[in-house]
Amino acid sequence: MNAIEHNPEISIVHFQDDSFLSCSKKYLEDFCVAYRNRIRTPFIIHTMPIYVTRNKLKHLNECGISWLNMGLQSGSDRVNKDIYNRGSTKDHFLRAAELVKEFKIAGKYDVILDNPFENECDRIETIETLIQIPKPYLLEFFSLAYYPGTELYEKAIQECPEEMESVYTKKYLQYKPDTLNVLTTFANYLPGKIIKRLLFMYKGKTDRNYNFKIAFSICRIFLVPYYKFKTFFKVLKLANRGSYIKVIMNGPMYFTVMVFEKKM
Repeated sequence: MNAIEHNPEISIVHFQDDSFLSCSKKYLEDFCVAYRNRIRTPFIIHTMPIYVTRNKLKHLNECGISWLNMGLQSGSDRVNKDIYNRGSTKDHFLRAAELVKEFKIAGKYDVILDNPFENECDRIETIETLIQIPKPYLLEFFSLAYYPGTELYEKAIQECPEEMESVYTKKYLQYKPDTLNVLTTFANYLPGKIIKRLLFMYKGKTDRNYNFKIAFSICRIFLVPYYKFKTFFKVLKLANRGSYIKVIMNGPMYFTVMVFEKKM
């Protein structure tokens, strides 16, 4: 509250808690009442799919939530369970994303790429899951990083030491530009029927046939830029409660932040 009072230029509050909603119903209700009465500044939260409920989003919506960040990580339940030790499934995620859409909250979701323990089927399953998320939404892609002291770090040392890179120097927002990674990013922007067609052509094998390569290039050069701008605008509109004026005012700030992050 002191920060808001002494810095009137603050236009949004970002709660850096990976599991903001892992609290009791009473605690969240008390927080929302206090925030609505004393702060009244739009805010961003991070949470896990298993903690997202209709009741919680209702209270957050009433006190001014702007964005909700949530991790999918992989569309493969096998990968999430066996590799990342996550307790949530893709169905948990999709149900949570439907609620985010229902309450007209801007959603930004995390996906991990460059995982050597994923096979092609796992990666395709991620794309197929992304197609099911109600649009519009934004995705943030991370190249898998191995942190010392974790089970995944020890597994990587033993099974794929060539993939190891220091977490202190790794540019984790920069992922390998292979075909499936790029196709995964397409799912954020392109209509589902286009992605499904590209996947169908991709699965055709035969050295990734000529037709797939042509369609892939057309989407990358022409369609993605158009749909990317359109998606970005729609999500910003949600984040700003439908206000075109606020979209115009805040758009450059969000765009600058996104470009800066990609260069990290």
